[in-house]
Amino acid sequence: EYPLNIVIDEGSELHYKLRNIQLSSRTRNINLVVVPKYYIAKAIAKGRSIQYFINMHVKLDRTFYVFLDDDSLLLDDNILYEIPYYLSKDYVVCVGLITIRPGNSSLAYIIDRLRWLDDITISRFATGLLHRPLNGVHGELFGCTGIVLKHIGFNRKTVTEDFSFANQLDKLHYHIWQSGSHVSIRSPNSTTDLIKQRNRWWRGIKSDVQNASFCCKLFVGTRAVSWAIAITSTWL
Repeated sequence: EYPLNIVIDEGSELHYKLRNIQLSSRTRNINLVVVPKYYIAKAIAKGRSIQYFINMHVKLDRTFYVFLDDDSLLLDDNILYEIPYYLSKDYVVCVGLITIRPGNSSLAYIIDRLRWLDDITISRFATGLLHRPLNGVHGELFGCTGIVLKHIGFNRKTVTEDFSFANQLDKLHYHIWQSGSHVSIRSPNSTTDLIKQRNRWWRGIKSDVQNASFCCKLFVGTRAVSWAIAITSTWL
């Protein structure tokens, strides 16, 4: 059995719900990690919580840590069989395959389904042929060795902490693989939520890509142009 760490902010709604729960013998491998209010970091939001976990609980060795978002459902255990093989080949980070389950908006669900297509085309090209995280990593499911987490960390002020982390991986020439494991995530509950989410991603990537490698800038720039053409041609 592998330990499961639930990382939450002190004072959050979930903290109030979980703090008085007594873990039974069946849940002895589940640890509640509370990020204290006094913890100061450059990182914000989820990045701040991950950085706290790295500082306090990650070992400086080849132990492999897998991160999931709170609404992520891991659908299989393929990743457990892949880790020993890829670590022996000097790969240090992996990213999962996203599948989308519907929220309250059918339109948002249909649009979000394009992320699955993105995974099996563009992300697979970057990770499979180039072995580079040019398309970023998924916060919904990614894994990394402890020594690399300690080396790079998440302590940067950005709203797209996963993309920023991937930029640092690429600049330091760390190799990535795309896992065969699928993770189910819920699509936004409305088109308004979808637009807000994509706007946040775009603002974050636009800022973070300035410090990326030339290949990453070229990759992201090409994708931005293709998105603009796709949107325009759709309306036409």
